[in-house]
Amino acid sequence: MTAGPLRGRSPWALALVLAAIGGAVLAGARTGPGRELELKTLDWRQRALARPAEHDPDLVLAMLDQASLDRFEKDDVHWPWPRSLYGAALRFLKAGGAKAAVFDVLFTSPDSNGADQDRALAQAMRAFGGPVVLALETGQGKTRLPVPGLRAAAALLGDATTAPDPDGVSRRVPLSVDAGGAAYPSLALAAAMAATGRPAASFRPPLADGQVLVRFRGKATTADPRRKTYDSYPLANLILGEEDLEEGRRPALDPARFRGKTVLIGMNAAGLLDNHPSPVAAVFPGT
Repeated sequence: MTAGPLRGRSPWALALVLAAIGGAVLAGARTGPGRELELKTLDWRQRALARPAEHDPDLVLAMLDQASLDRFEKDDVHWPWPRSLYGAALRFLKAGGAKAAVFDVLFTSPDSNGADQDRALAQAMRAFGGPVVLALETGQGKTRLPVPGLRAAAALLGDATTAPDPDGVSRRVPLSVDAGGAAYPSLALAAAMAATGRPAASFRPPLADGQVLVRFRGKATTADPRRKTYDSYPLANLILGEEDLEEGRRPALDPARFRGKTVLIGMNAAGLLDNHPSPVAAVFPGT
């Protein structure tokens, strides 16, 4: 077997070759092929450097997953859910002593099941005892805000809009957005504000092209304990747990698991259209 072209050469020779390659990559980073290579290299670094164990233990996920949809369909409750169900989840979290709740769910139109559903959710938000964050959506010259009753009950609003990179993968989020003559924090920033009680101006993360590069700790949800990041629960379990509490039964899910936690309520059921490609998973809920 013949020696490769770099075999036996000094480390300096290898360093020069690598520097030349790096220079070529940087020179073409803003061009089509160069930019694509830059993004794929970034994805590799995200996967290689992901440390699931370093996630923030005070952040917990409550996901509207397929199992949750299937469970309530058995009771003839179909999608879209009446918003009183989200209110039940909030009451369960309050019983457990959760610190804050963040909805990565849009409530921009009145509930099709009737105005009493919006009133029930607003009442649960006001009674929660901690900040409740609701999502809004901007883009294409429009700002989609939560309906007035829910907007008034929310402590904060956060923009859930994200724009993928040219290859369709979501890697970054804006810190804030100006829309409709008003400035809104991103949903991520609003969640951080709710969790810490700090104002937006106190957060100064490094920006790339005016946006925050998301540091993925690993997959959002996984059954593999080696790759597990945030604790995640089906949203149906919170709602059923609240029914148990109201009827004097001990719920299967202990509400105390949420004590002091910031709970992100999102969606990852395949048909609910809130999944995006990410550097660490082809399907990643929200952003």
